[in-house]
Order: sequence, then C-alpha cells, then structure tokens
Amino acid sequence: MTLLVRPARQLGRPFARAAVVATGVVMACLAGSEPASADPARPTNYQSTVTAISPAADGVDVNIIGGDAYVVLQAAAGVTVEVAGYDGEPYLRFDADGTVRVNDRSPARWLNDERFGVPGTEIPASVDPEAPPQWRIVASDGKYAWHDHRIHFMSPQLPRDIDVTIRQQQRVFEWSIPMIIDGAPVEVHGELFWLPPPPAGAVVAQAGAAVILVVGLIGFAGWWPAVAAVTLVALTIGVGGGVGLPAGADWDVAQLVLPTVALVLGGGGWLMRRRADKLPVPPMVVALLPVVPMGVWAVVLAPALVQPIVPGAVAAGLVRSGTVAAAMIVVAGMALTMNPAWRHHLEAAIRQ
Repeated sequence: MTLLVRPARQLGRPFARAAVVATGVVMACLAGSEPASADPARPTNYQSTVTAISPAADGVDVNIIGGDAYVVLQAAAGVTVEVAGYDGEPYLRFDADGTVRVNDRSPARWLNDERFGVPGTEIPASVDPEAPPQWRIVASDGKYAWHDHRIHFMSPQLPRDIDVTIRQQQRVFEWSIPMIIDGAPVEVHGELFWLPPPPAGAVVAQAGAAVILVVGLIGFAGWWPAVAAVTLVALTIGVGGGVGLPAGADWDVAQLVLPTVALVLGGGGWLMRRRADKLPVPPMVVALLPVVPMGVWAVVLAPALVQPIVPGAVAAGLVRSGTVAAAMIVVAGMALTMNPAWRHHLEAAIRQ
C-alpha cells in the first residue's frame, strides 16, 4: 500500500489540476469538433448483402461490413480488378501484386468520404471523370473498403415504402456495382434491407443485467471497482470497434478515447484517495471525474439500444449492456452527490 500512496503524494495538486484541465479540453474537443474519420460505420437498421457476381469470377471476394456502410473487396494474388465510379470512370484498381490504388480524379473518390455524399462534400477542381486517372496507393494486401452510395439509401429519412410497424425485414432496393476482373466486365449484385429494432425483451434483459451489475459493484465492492469495471468494459467495446477493419474503413475514435480518459482519471483518483483532503478540489470532484467521459461515451453508443446492427467485433448484446452500465455510473454519481447520506458514504468509500 505504501507504494501506492507514495505516488499519490508525488502527483498531488499538479495531477488534480491537470486532470481537470485535460477532461475539460478533451470534452470540449469531442463535443465541438467534426468527426475525425470519414463517416465510420455506426448502429443502423439497414443491412446490405451481396447476392451474386455475374458472371462468376474466381479470386475475388466481395462483402459488406457495418450493415450498409462499406463494400470490402479482397482480390487474390495474381488477380486484377478495376472498380468503376458513378460516371463509369476508373475509381479503384487492384493490381496483381496486391497493390490497391484510388483515382483522385474520380468524383467517387470524394463523394464517398461522406455517408450521404453531397451536399457538404468539397470536390477539388482537378476532379474530372474524363481525365486520365491519377492513381494513389491506399493498400498493399489486395484488400480495401469504401463507402459506395449504390449499396445504401442516400437519406437519413426512411424510404417511402418502409412500414416501421411491420416487425420483419423489408427490402429497400436491388443494387449493382460494375467492375472489370482480369480484363472481363462483371457486375456485383446485391440487395438492401431495412431491419426492425431489436426485440424489446432482449434489450430490457441486457439493460437490467447492466443495472444490477453496477448497483451490486457499488454496494459490495465500492465506487472505484465499479468505475474500473465499467470503464474496462467500455474500453473493450471501443477497441472491438476497430479490430480487423481493412484499409479504407474508418471507426469512431471517440469510442476508444473516452473510456481511456475515464480510465486515466479513475486510476489517478484511486491512487490519491487517501490524500483526498489535500487536493485543491473536493474529494467528490476527483471521484466523479471519470463519470464525465463515460457519460459522453454512453451518449455516443446510445443508438445501439434501438438499432439492430451494431458494427464492430463485440457482440451487440455486450455493447448494449456496456452502454447502460456507463449511463448507470453517471446516474449513480449524480444520485450520490444529491443525497447527503449517500454522499457521506461515497466520501468514505473514496478513501477505501
């Protein structure tokens, strides 16, 4: 224990001040800035699937990830592929040695940066579908992912034919993407479906399990173990969001940054718990610092509670439970500060 208390004394006021400033800066940047990535896959009701490659072609695998977010093409060694843009111009090129290139003069190169394309997409003056391609290397393993507006519905509004009262998947439209594989023209065909929200019973069960876990941890293990457990679950979900993504596919970095900040603040607060009275801020503030990023993280992941497709390597049920658990940490922190008796117990627990 001495080894833990000594670092706390060394950190003291500088850490507390730095923690407050860092939290404020990170929260302000995340709240006031545009996403760093080009529309990463997020929870959705849409599922796009590949139905056929016509005529059949060996050595090429095409699938969809993130519901309807990205087309992923894997070309085997020795196979060449050229993907056409929206005006029929060369857009992507997969060489036989695995090198993947994008044509910066293709309008699709720029329109595909945004989930819904225009408006808001700045297209350079050099873009011209009729001009000779200007190729740029984007991958070297024969695998690449890209937004393709042919596979998803191009509006945040629901399609006109979708009836949300029907609790079953409904087809939105069929789609196709023209390609040239080993010199022969082919088309990748697929379908886009709208899926109903996840079963309410399953979501309630997952949320209930999270509430019981958080309340039980706070009641039996204490505040710091509860914060640590929920933060580590959130961190796992954040890491899982980016695991295995191919080149070209973006992910929401806030899902990783926010729990990381919470873990740092929580770890620092735990180290200084026995020196809480010597800090320049009230002990309660130190204890609740991790709550701020976890609350923002819960807001970021909240759509997963009502939408059936949750991108990433982590199971949707765990994402929903983790989101509710993070929200419960915020609720518990607020409740503990509002009730004098509970606040006394929390202040005592902070020093444990």
